[in-house]
Amino acid sequence: MVLGHFLVVCIGLLCFFRTQFNSKAKLALAWVVLLLALYATVSRGPWVATAIVIILAGLFTQRVVRFYAVLAVTATAVTSGLLASPWAEKLINVLPFVGKVDQFNVDYRQQILDTTFIMIRHNPIFGNVRVLDHLEHLRQGQGIIDIVNVYAEVAMTYGLLGLFFFCLFLFGTTAYSIIASIKVRKKQPQMYALLGNTTAALIGSMITLAGISNWLSVPLVYTAIAALLIAGVRVARKPVPASPKPQAEPEPKPEPGRALVPRAS
Repeated sequence: MVLGHFLVVCIGLLCFFRTQFNSKAKLALAWVVLLLALYATVSRGPWVATAIVIILAGLFTQRVVRFYAVLAVTATAVTSGLLASPWAEKLINVLPFVGKVDQFNVDYRQQILDTTFIMIRHNPIFGNVRVLDHLEHLRQGQGIIDIVNVYAEVAMTYGLLGLFFFCLFLFGTTAYSIIASIKVRKKQPQMYALLGNTTAALIGSMITLAGISNWLSVPLVYTAIAALLIAGVRVARKPVPASPKPQAEPEPKPEPGRALVPRAS
């Protein structure tokens, strides 16, 4: 899940940097490597987040219709090829919402949500920083209590007040960057694409947070992306310096005692 979260953000950023590749072969190789690594995680939450990130990225291109046409053709071709392959049934079983693999994880996440509502009712405003002492029924066979939902973890530990500020940071940054990108769409198309695709990466991260724990590189990644967006907005809001106007040649001064000959028109 941690690797999947990281790859979601990488794919979102690649949607912008794809225009920086001087070779289509290198760009295709980058896509293949990231998508294969994402598949290898077998984490359905990042899969869903990646699909949403790619769809959102099309809104921040110069050729929106062409982007979605190519995306639709590619998705249809890939899906048809996979369904016709010998691995079709196995792939369907691991798909989100329709697959039947890892039913235990679905039940476990439901227990986490039920427990979250109970703990919030006990300490609604400020939460309980020692909430793990009350979650022994969620201890897994590995001997750990894995709260695979960052929002639920924040709500139980820091209460609704802490959840409010946490969501305000993420959703506020997202709205702030979207508004700024719309304002510079015509004047600075490159900045518009940068802010838009980075925002899509942050949205993908926020979706993934609903099915992952807040540990290892996870908080570092979404905090860094949010900080990058805020810095980008501040740069975009600076006025673009106007190009200096060419100065006219100064008229030569007449020498003492000599009159200037008028130039022919």
